[in-house]
Amino acid sequence: LTSWTGLTFITWFAEGVRDISIFAYLVIVMTASLLMSWRETVFFMVLSFIAMWGYAFLQERGLYPPGGFEDPLVYAFDLSVVFILATSLIYILKTSLQRSLTASRLELRERLRADERLQRQTQYLIALHETALGLANRLELRPLLESILTRACELMNTDHGLVELVLPD
Repeated sequence: LTSWTGLTFITWFAEGVRDISIFAYLVIVMTASLLMSWRETVFFMVLSFIAMWGYAFLQERGLYPPGGFEDPLVYAFDLSVVFILATSLIYILKTSLQRSLTASRLELRERLRADERLQRQTQYLIALHETALGLANRLELRPLLESILTRACELMNTDHGLVELVLPD
């Protein structure tokens, strides 16, 4: 709003609607469309149209320093069309980028979940493989059960586990 007010002040002391500084209104509207919601964008666009058309009407009536050969109202109309088209294109681009970003976030979440599932499954397969190797290499029951219990506790993320032998055989 401060930039818009300063621009209006600068444009007032320049050539009005025909001054090159009038295009800075478009920059303010585009910045608002990128950084703010559509309500603020429309607000700044309406303020800019009021300023442009105000300068054009004042120049048309001879109350403001005239300049150039073209009718100020026609010039203001042309500028308004350019502003509307440029702002519409920026809004469409912003909306498209937001949709793409949302879809990318969802895809990233799904990939992270799938990666977690794969890591968990890999841990289970490693534990199963080590258990199978332990069964093949060990003849004593107690160390084998302790090793299986240790792997099971690691998979369940717990420090405590228990296997109770009722009968030694």
